[in-house]
This record gives sequence, C-alpha cells and structure tokens, in this order.
Amino acid sequence: MSRKKTEEMIADCRAGRFLAHSITDLEHLVSMLAEVAR
Repeated sequence: MSRKKTEEMIADCRAGRFLAHSITDLEHLVSMLAEVAR
C-alpha cells in the first residue's frame, strides 16, 4: 500500500471520528433542550 493511500485512510478515520463526536454532542444538546422545554 502506498504511503499516500495510508495517509488518506488515516485522514478519513479522523474525519469520521470527528463527525461521530459532533453527532453525539448534538444529541446531548437536543436531549438537554428537551429537558428544559418540559
């Protein structure tokens, strides 16, 4: 496997992880807002 391909895969993994964190953070915000709205 070429070095460039490996670096691209690593970058994709990081982006995926960042996205996953953003989604869970959003879910936390939404649930907090739902609690407050009650």
